[in-house]
Amino acid sequence: MLKVLVADDQDHTRQLYSLMLSAYDCEILEAVTGRQALSLAKEHRPELIILDHNMPELTGYEVIQEIRKDDGLKKIPVILITGKDFDAGFKEWIKLDVGEFMAKPFTVDDLVKAMEKILRGPLPLKT
Repeated sequence: MLKVLVADDQDHTRQLYSLMLSAYDCEILEAVTGRQALSLAKEHRPELIILDHNMPELTGYEVIQEIRKDDGLKKIPVILITGKDFDAGFKEWIKLDVGEFMAKPFTVDDLVKAMEKILRGPLPLKT
């Protein structure tokens, strides 16, 4: 089972991610704030983090900076999500810390492809 931390302050968005991944063998951990995302990452050590950039308490990028400082977390791949396109300068600035960028809205296929790319293989299907 793939452990995925989904961090977004919008309830409906977190529910949508869970629905999008319902065909796959994933344990979904949910965080509402940047601080909660960091705490859950430390506690559960997910294999992937899907992180909204615009989060309360800590932005997505601030969460990533903290994760990259922690030896136990720094290798966890991150997909950073935003409600608008990232400009080229922003992507260049954080490219070493983020595996993938995605702008809302996106499809299930877009999300799965990004996850498979970052994890270097297919997502496990539920049996």
